[in-house]
Amino acid sequence: MVTVKSTDKQGKTATRQLNTLLVGLGWDEAQHSLLNRLRGLISGSSEAAPDLDLDLSLVVFGEDGELYDVDPRRSFVYHDNLKLFGAIKHHGNNRTGEGDGCDEYITINFEFLPEDVGKMTAVVNITNSIRRKQDFTQAGNAYITLIDFDKMEEICTLKLNKVSNIGMAGVFAFDIERTGKNWNCKVIDKPCKTADKAISMFQHYLDEGLNRSLDIAFRQAAKHRGL
Repeated sequence: MVTVKSTDKQGKTATRQLNTLLVGLGWDEAQHSLLNRLRGLISGSSEAAPDLDLDLSLVVFGEDGELYDVDPRRSFVYHDNLKLFGAIKHHGNNRTGEGDGCDEYITINFEFLPEDVGKMTAVVNITNSIRRKQDFTQAGNAYITLIDFDKMEEICTLKLNKVSNIGMAGVFAFDIERTGKNWNCKVIDKPCKTADKAISMFQHYLDEGLNRSLDIAFRQAAKHRGL
């Protein structure tokens, strides 16, 4: 069991003891989005909106602030790379948002994390967003949340389908950072449009900027995730 301190976007902090953290992503099917219904009324079209495929990923960093490994399979957990270290697990892909509660989620068991993992960043993106001309505002009730998995209690939640996310198809949502034997969870809420933009934003997390191996590794993973 570890001590986890959380800080929301308003700066409010809370501390709790837990073994496992759940990172959850939820959204409604495209036809249930208020924005898409309004677009249909305005255009007079009864054609169903294309599916909104949101994806949840976790990016893992080492103690030095660099990606944990240049091999994306050891630095990214997402629907095509479901497990890492025996501690992090993605529990499956949802392509439409159908169903109640979290549509995709990742669990992190802190007990089994290697000691040289320094930070993890939770990322959400919309697959094929450019081709489908989609952004977060079209995803009804879209959110990403942190949950104490042991007690199934919400820690903090970030809304994604807000006006400020018009034109945005990716967001760096939470940082989960080691501080000694404990961990800090912080809302960062940094939206982006494309993989190139996402790569440049990673400079915020690195002490010495991007090197070529990191650039290649992130581009490979971002390509699979549709950023």
